[in-house]
Amino acid sequence: MVVTAAQKSGRTETPRHVTVLGATGSVGRNTVELIARDPDAYVVEALTAGRNVAHLAEQARMLRPKLAVIADPAGYEPLRDALEGTGI
Repeated sequence: MVVTAAQKSGRTETPRHVTVLGATGSVGRNTVELIARDPDAYVVEALTAGRNVAHLAEQARMLRPKLAVIADPAGYEPLRDALEGTGI
């Protein structure tokens, strides 16, 4: 039997649905790290970033959001290619 962090803490509520704006910045990175520590407590709807395609793609593969958004239009194709086959 696998016991999640939520179960260990006695938490029984449903996961929180979150979107992380600026996921590759310092506050965003800390938020992503916090979510990654207790993934059963969160459903990541979306991650956004300005220009850091590589880091956004890494975070997206780890947290499996429904959507990953890059503000810089030049980053669209590299992000799409980096997430190909993931369903994100």
